Amino acid sequence: MAGFHLNVSLMTPGHFRHAWRLPHVDPLAYLDIDHFRRLARIAEDAKIDAVFLGDGPALGAEVGQAPGTGLDPLVLLGHLAAVTTHLGVVITCSTTYNSPYNLARRFQALDHVTRGRAAVNIVTTGTPAAAANFGLTAHPDKQTRYRRAYEFLDVVTRLWDAWEPEAVVADKASGRYADPSRIHRLDHVGEFFSVAGPLPVPAGPQGRPVIVQAGGSPGGLALAGAFADVVFTVAQTQATAVAFRDEVRRHAVAAGRQPDDVQVSLGVVVLVAATEEEARRRERELYDTLPVEQLTVGLTRNLGLPDGVFGPDDPITVDDLPDLIPGDAFSTGFSTAVRALIAAGPRTPRELIQRGAGGAGHRLLVGTPEQVADDLESWYAAGTADGFTVMPADTAVDLENFARLVVPILQRRGLFQREYHHPTLRGRLGLLGPRPTSPRPGIDGTGELFSAAARYGDPSVALGVATDVIRLQLAHRSVRRFGPRDVTDDELTALIAAAQSAATSSNLQPWSVVAVRDPDRRARLSALAGGQEFIAQAPLFLVWIADLGRARRLADHAGTPLAATDYLESTLIGFVDTALAAQNAVLAAESLGLGTVFVGAIRNHPERVAAELGLPRHAVATFGLAIGAPDPSEPAGVKPRLPLDAVLHRERYDVDAADAHHATYDERLGAYQSRYGLSGTWTERVLARLSGPESMAGRHRLREALEGLGLPSR
Repeated sequence: MAGFHLNVSLMTPGHFRHAWRLPHVDPLAYLDIDHFRRLARIAEDAKIDAVFLGDGPALGAEVGQAPGTGLDPLVLLGHLAAVTTHLGVVITCSTTYNSPYNLARRFQALDHVTRGRAAVNIVTTGTPAAAANFGLTAHPDKQTRYRRAYEFLDVVTRLWDAWEPEAVVADKASGRYADPSRIHRLDHVGEFFSVAGPLPVPAGPQGRPVIVQAGGSPGGLALAGAFADVVFTVAQTQATAVAFRDEVRRHAVAAGRQPDDVQVSLGVVVLVAATEEEARRRERELYDTLPVEQLTVGLTRNLGLPDGVFGPDDPITVDDLPDLIPGDAFSTGFSTAVRALIAAGPRTPRELIQRGAGGAGHRLLVGTPEQVADDLESWYAAGTADGFTVMPADTAVDLENFARLVVPILQRRGLFQREYHHPTLRGRLGLLGPRPTSPRPGIDGTGELFSAAARYGDPSVALGVATDVIRLQLAHRSVRRFGPRDVTDDELTALIAAAQSAATSSNLQPWSVVAVRDPDRRARLSALAGGQEFIAQAPLFLVWIADLGRARRLADHAGTPLAATDYLESTLIGFVDTALAAQNAVLAAESLGLGTVFVGAIRNHPERVAAELGLPRHAVATFGLAIGAPDPSEPAGVKPRLPLDAVLHRERYDVDAADAHHATYDERLGAYQSRYGLSGTWTERVLARLSGPESMAGRHRLREALEGLGLPSR
């Protein structure tokens, strides 16, 4: 892919929403299919990657002064795809006011009929008025909307992946059309959806339609990291844009993906004219269309400022802003962009409205074709984005001016494609084909070079062999909070079956598991573990038992005496095999989209835990495993590990290498801890646990419990 991608918004009359007041603009153009056909052909002639249209499922209050969002984008852009050959279509859909099965089916069909040019722009809808159009009494809050969106996209992507590539056999001689064993049901039951699946037809040319997403809140970033191919964003300064792109890439790695699996498309409102004088004249004309008083009210509310305090020409300083972006702000991304401008110096609402193209928040770029090209090149070179979504200030003029005046300059500079070099939108954007959401283990595929940098903090660390199982293992993340979705009995059975398939150091299988769902019992176990909140919060808590009595009962039944040394060996085997089995369960849980948290503090009161769980005399609780669906509003972190060179020794143990990385690891783990409001480096935490009897209370109690069973300490 040469240079950056370019998408173009077809918002009409333009991203100055009041441009309909200009003499040359048709106020009803946003309903005119011939208008949109003309724009699509101009865009395709310029080799634009895709056209985009925003949407909201409700009529906004602003219709008194400007047109609403207009025609249904699925119908409109589907038609434009039919009258073009290469142009991609990015269609906005709400996860709050759609069902995942219908959306997955519609976009898979669109991918087939466009031969691989379909993209869905996922939004959670910030407009409360939409609720009443869908039978709801209230609009869901932001956290609920993002939890729903996470589950929504999980279901949609699994539906798109349900047919394996070889599922269609089409053997005319035998009459066998498809192999049902390669077409997979979902049988998904979650907090918001129950979907059996699969879809009635196999995947389209792209495997999955391209997923575009916008959102700068923690929930939006978690959603982008897990699912997005392209993130549409807003920024008023290069520094803000670079920081946001870095954050998106970090979230992709945290979700087990490569940084380049997600591209950032930076929105910019463009007004371009043959001369600078003409561009500035047109800029003033557009400013004159704006209802500044009304826009000031919306701007200050989005910043969390009280109504009536700031007029259009009253300066707003950084000290006037609340410490945090309000939870009810229409857009976290827009608020962040505007706050960055105010941080650089006081700004009046009028200045912010003009700088943000009528208050929408996107950067306004005004100039000649050369000036516009220079600006885009500068921002791209600074690492702000992988491409741009061009948002015409006045669509009737600026889309054509950009396509015919600016694009040829970018092409001459080698920054944008001269021809469509791939038949699919995914291919043109340089995006890898999607990986299955439910990995299928394999032993013979090596895959591409897979980065392990997020685990080890070294950008050079990569794996030349990376199966889906290895990717899943490297994607393990520390859950910060569980969502409300339950863990089904089928999932529990699968976890324990996986645990029993683990490697073992003997044939004894000296372990058992007590599955605890009862919330009262989980609360009591939480108290015994020092108030460990994950036990009470997770829908399922597994207590892993070193079942030492299994060997004793076998020996008694056979009449074989069991000496203390034999009991010591079976005890060690019990603890080792329990840990091996639990790790298999962790991997199985994550392949099902669940998260886990180990809880070692369950050992603090072994006798009381044994009484709570009804354990026999020779069964010892070794640790717990909290299991549930991660809450997407609390993004999970990739907990750093010691550098590979500290733990991997070739032929002989290298003490110097093992110790050399401690300072670096202290710094990385300290940063991780600080990010989640915790304290302490690795060294500090380890030494605190080894500093005396009080810090080792749980281990001393475990030793006492084992001695009480007849196992000597030495």
